Amino acid sequence: MSYLSKVNFLGITLLPFSEQQLYKFITSWFKNNDVILGERVIESIKGKEIAEIVKTPLLATLLCDLAEKGIDIPRSESEIFTKRLELFCGVYDTYKAIRRTTLSQSILQKAAIKIAYALHSRNLRSGTKSDIIKFIANDSSFNYDNETCSTAVGELIDPCNMLVHDAISGTYSFGHLRYQEHLASLELLQNRSIEIVPYLKNDWWRGT
Repeated sequence: MSYLSKVNFLGITLLPFSEQQLYKFITSWFKNNDVILGERVIESIKGKEIAEIVKTPLLATLLCDLAEKGIDIPRSESEIFTKRLELFCGVYDTYKAIRRTTLSQSILQKAAIKIAYALHSRNLRSGTKSDIIKFIANDSSFNYDNETCSTAVGELIDPCNMLVHDAISGTYSFGHLRYQEHLASLELLQNRSIEIVPYLKNDWWRGT
């Protein structure tokens, strides 16, 4: 039975923007701080494949956020998500010439990918901080001690804002399932020891 049939809540799907709605969204995003940048973003995507890709509210938001922070316009959904990962795990600090984390960008990115896969492989969208630390501490392919695992999770929460706290449940997640799916797919791509055949007919893994 599909896991979708077991979900006991009302799901709401946001429809994609029309072309004009997308441009209006971008204009509104930049109207109070950098109107010219907003116009530049619109011109850079107009008539291109990326304009179709970023018509969902999530991707339109990420596009504007990346542009606002000086990141070049991505060309695909995957590139948008990957640039967001890089930005939150250290590239933003490089742009600002600051250092807010003790761990390197590569360790934080690897930890985020491992966490996303750990959650997804358990059919979870969130977990407690202690559970998330255990996920990567028990992952033999992560190869870092418990203290580093704890620091990585802590820094992905703050200052990286990769893991978002839910005050009601007391758990942490990547905020949007689509982003968790992307990160989990990176683990499948990078870790050849994972057997992907069992996932192929599983609805939960369809987005990866």
